[in-house]
Amino acid sequence: SPNVAVREGINRKMLGLPEVPIIATFGMGYFHKGLKELVLLAKEFPGYQFLIVSSKPSQDAGYFTQCRILSEQFKNIQWVDKFIPEQQVVELLSMSDLIILPYQEYGGVATSASLKTVMCANVPILVSDTCFFDDVDAVMKFKGRLDKGVIENAIGIVKTHRVMMVEGIR
Repeated sequence: SPNVAVREGINRKMLGLPEVPIIATFGMGYFHKGLKELVLLAKEFPGYQFLIVSSKPSQDAGYFTQCRILSEQFKNIQWVDKFIPEQQVVELLSMSDLIILPYQEYGGVATSASLKTVMCANVPILVSDTCFFDDVDAVMKFKGRLDKGVIENAIGIVKTHRVMMVEGIR
């Protein structure tokens, strides 16, 4: 799972991303953001590229490092773990087909700044049904743990919606 170098005017070819659907996630690599679960699910989706845009936080640094090491066994995961400007984050995420923010409840109450950023990418978004996303309706939400079925359902919704949009244009 190589680290991707990002420049202005990026595209898939420059980043070495294959021409397959991309499932992305974004945000600091804190434990409650569910990175490990997403990394482990990559093996269930060999026809997809997983793009993890996440930096090592000062807290939970061990968890972040564990996720990076765990991901090395999967060829379909690429990381961007260096700071890049928000506009480049949005450009990068706009190449994806689905963005997943699988946060877990941990007793804190907050909203997600990451969600505000990923919404600018204009890509379908799947989030956990937690307090972090209570203020947003324009996303798909799942209850409980992220698993293969949850992602498959989201992919099905995205594909159906795209077909409907294309048919609606004719």
